[in-house]
Amino acid sequence: MLSPSTRFLMRAFSVYMFWELCNSVLIKHPAFKSFWWGMRDLLIVNIVDVSDFTIRLLGYDLMREGVFLRVSDSPGIIVGPACAGFGLIFAFTGLILAYEGAFKKKILFIPAGILGIHAINISRIVILTIMSYYNNT
Repeated sequence: MLSPSTRFLMRAFSVYMFWELCNSVLIKHPAFKSFWWGMRDLLIVNIVDVSDFTIRLLGYDLMREGVFLRVSDSPGIIVGPACAGFGLIFAFTGLILAYEGAFKKKILFIPAGILGIHAINISRIVILTIMSYYNNT
């Protein structure tokens, strides 16, 4: 009989291997690549849209071109693929699923955690955009 820690580590390792499979093998298949990158791009668009709304709500004069955000004459920032938090969301979900416990609780906790990660990510983009305005040297 395996200990709970060993079972968790085995499940977590399986999640990691699935992530690597998706990123290295399945990504070569056009349909999967389209789906995988489409999910990431949806996250980016949402991050930019909500950040745009928030920065304007805070009273800043924001200029936006696609994924480029800048306040007035600042250098601004570009929200790229690494900013989506796609890997972090996947890792969080995988670790919650790997942890022992009632599946019903996990189904409630996973969306709440994903929303929390997304909200923190949006806050980070808002703060970086505003910082680029005040630290424009």
